[in-house]
Amino acid sequence: MMRFGFLPLVLLISTSALAEDCTSIKDDAKRLECWDAAAAARVTPTIRDMKSWPFGSNTGAPPAPETNTNLHIRDTLGAPYEEAKALSLSLTTSGGDRPLKTSAAFIYELGNDMLPEEARKGGWSTWAGAQWVKDSSSSKPVDGRVARLAAQGIVGSGHIGFVSLDAVQDNVAKTLTVGIRPEITPVFGFTEDGTPYSRNSAYSAYVRFGAQVDRVRLSPSQQRVQGNAAGLNLKLNLNYYPGHQVAPLRLFLDSVRAHDFYAGSDLTKRDSTFYDFGAEWMFTRPDKKAGAIAPTLSLHRFIGSNFLIGTSPTVKTVLAFGLKIN
Repeated sequence: MMRFGFLPLVLLISTSALAEDCTSIKDDAKRLECWDAAAAARVTPTIRDMKSWPFGSNTGAPPAPETNTNLHIRDTLGAPYEEAKALSLSLTTSGGDRPLKTSAAFIYELGNDMLPEEARKGGWSTWAGAQWVKDSSSSKPVDGRVARLAAQGIVGSGHIGFVSLDAVQDNVAKTLTVGIRPEITPVFGFTEDGTPYSRNSAYSAYVRFGAQVDRVRLSPSQQRVQGNAAGLNLKLNLNYYPGHQVAPLRLFLDSVRAHDFYAGSDLTKRDSTFYDFGAEWMFTRPDKKAGAIAPTLSLHRFIGSNFLIGTSPTVKTVLAFGLKIN
């Protein structure tokens, strides 16, 4: 089952409504009976269950955890229950060059015990993670690393709120960035439909609106330049599951557009656009077994750069075996 990604609208049901109904009763005895009945009635909480995102009900008591591990391994940093592609690693030979190519992210759930009660009721939880994107080819090298502390949950009428503290290092551009990255993902009835990896087709489509407020240090030579930068970013995540005879197949398109509207006098406004599209075949169903390891085979087409995660410009096609641990 797809995990995050993404979501039905939250229904808000409160016991205060019952109390108001009882208060309107004029007869003292009947009003007391109403209050007793309301107190005895078991009210089912309507807290969105993060583990059901998407394609899951957001009502009822949260089910028992599906996995017995807090560790998740993917290709990019995202919420633990968000659908993501598998970690990939490849070594190729071309013209005497043997570049190592990898995209790996490790995510660890921290829970929500440290959050206020209202935030926990809204499905908010915290997690920490690290990501490494590497391409050692001599023509267009990429070496981006990210460390993140994040929280995510529900805002408004069922939309997804997210905020993180990121440390990003681009070893090619020689930059180190520390910043706050808030983000919101609107969720509507048409955002997703169907059950992934099943007999019937399914899809999900998410548009994420974000911002970056960063402290940037640039060290391209012996002289170090640093300052503040801020801007907006837009992310698009599309997934399609054909189902039927090719149920383990997923077609995807992920894109990121980021631009700075402010940069300190010693800095240049950052601007980047990145696309990753292709197909992924999953050999096992990770949602069928707690903590399952899911090997995959994927074909990617990468175009552009993404300063949010410290990757330099690239254009490449990669066929790789991957590994995902939910």
